[in-house]
Amino acid sequence: MDQEHATTECFVLNYYFANPDKCPPKLRLQHSGLTYIPSGINQFKDITYLNIAFNKLTRFPLEITELYRLEWLDISGNKIKIMPEEIGQLKKLKTFYAAANGLTSLPTEFGLLANLEILDISDNRLSHFPIEISQLHRLTHLTLFGNPLKHIPETIGLLKCLLCLNLSDCELNDLPDEIGHFPKLKKLNLSDNKLNSLPSTIGELRELLKLDVSSNFLHYLPDEIVQLGNLVSLDVGENKLTCLPPDFDQLSMLDTLCLYQNELTSLPKELANIVMMRYLVVLDNPLVYPPNDHLSTKKIMKYLRLHDPSPNGKEDKSDAIHE
Repeated sequence: MDQEHATTECFVLNYYFANPDKCPPKLRLQHSGLTYIPSGINQFKDITYLNIAFNKLTRFPLEITELYRLEWLDISGNKIKIMPEEIGQLKKLKTFYAAANGLTSLPTEFGLLANLEILDISDNRLSHFPIEISQLHRLTHLTLFGNPLKHIPETIGLLKCLLCLNLSDCELNDLPDEIGHFPKLKKLNLSDNKLNSLPSTIGELRELLKLDVSSNFLHYLPDEIVQLGNLVSLDVGENKLTCLPPDFDQLSMLDTLCLYQNELTSLPKELANIVMMRYLVVLDNPLVYPPNDHLSTKKIMKYLRLHDPSPNGKEDKSDAIHE
């Protein structure tokens, strides 16, 4: 944000300090070049929304924790390394963005934010999953990508209201069975980790619409994955898959299937039964059935309908449907 805008924002803030009764319930101070929040912001008792993202703050302004009506707070893109224990005083907080700061942990009092529904603490330096998060039973959206967590505890299964969970790029080697214990989950992102396998319980996520497990080390997908009957998008690109589970056409709602950069030599013929499929990406696989990984989705589906794989697993390339 340019200097003129930052100066304007500071002028507006000073005006509100001089006239606290004129301060609106939503205060937007993002991209204002602020190195600190002036003392006295706690006098704005009616504030419900505060955006101080992308400034130059190095500490969490403690007076913010006295804004007891606050429901929405964004401190992303600063250099705040420590979350104060007073954060637990914000009992009405529903949405909290704290991405890209440098946080290494959360205080025990964070678990007191019982009304929190949306939490984004991505791109920080959390070396373990903060156990306090498991106490936030109203969470619907949890974003933790870009933290070197390495492990997810079983207590994550307590978050029964989750709709969206992003654990991308968290250096995860494995997952607890509880990853499948979210009855309402719609979107799950586990990409860019170090996973060798997925727990069979993932098939219990019956409301799941979108699953991304790309850029891992998966050699196979659990057979139970075909139980995700509402799944619309599945990305398993950049893994080490050599085959897909049987009865894959049970994923009848699939619109998008990404299989790029695996070790697949053939596709299951039953893929052609998924009539909803619009995008099928198979680039960079050593395919022999079909014999061309650059075919369009429509031509791949047609090929699978018209051709049976030969007994020796190789298909006559003269029969291939070329672009």
